[in-house]
Amino acid sequence: MATMRNSGIRKTMYLFVALTFLSFCHAPDSENKNSPEVLSENQSEALESALAQHGLPFESEEAAKRHFAIIQQQDSVKLQKFISDNKAIQLDYTLNSLLRLEDFYLKCFVEKTETSSYTKNEFEYLITVYVRQQFVNNKLASWTVVENEFAKGRYEKGLDFGNYGKQVTNYGMALDEASNLKTRNYLLEMYKIFDEHHRLN
Repeated sequence: MATMRNSGIRKTMYLFVALTFLSFCHAPDSENKNSPEVLSENQSEALESALAQHGLPFESEEAAKRHFAIIQQQDSVKLQKFISDNKAIQLDYTLNSLLRLEDFYLKCFVEKTETSSYTKNEFEYLITVYVRQQFVNNKLASWTVVENEFAKGRYEKGLDFGNYGKQVTNYGMALDEASNLKTRNYLLEMYKIFDEHHRLN
């Protein structure tokens, strides 16, 4: 049971890339718009090739850890500035802060009712940094490097959730999808996946 769960969680690191790829490949059936997506052999090969590009190449895991430790220090400085620049939404690493952060993002970059000094890409990157830091602060995960399962020797900075495995989910990538505008709780729901207490209550 634990092995199956770990494998499933680790595979989520590639989910967003796969979904993005499928959106470009999909040609809707005019007679049946709900028909399941079936990839051709060429599309499958192209998808695997795209997934294999994730991460950076290193001679060893230790070399990757040294590199990403520096990146983590830089991200920490950027995150503190981001929190300071957005005092109005109170980024205090609570569950409600995830709702406030997501709502503000949507107002700035989708509904255009608010403005931000950050570009959309910068904001999305720092959303991921913030959510990951919240997992670490609340002792649900620890910082680690994750090897690309499709390309040996390529690593990314990610989180180790212990029994739940490792993942490198980009939490800012899917926030502007139309399906999220109504619920506005994507970040919170993603967080609850790894928080047993809040998932069960």
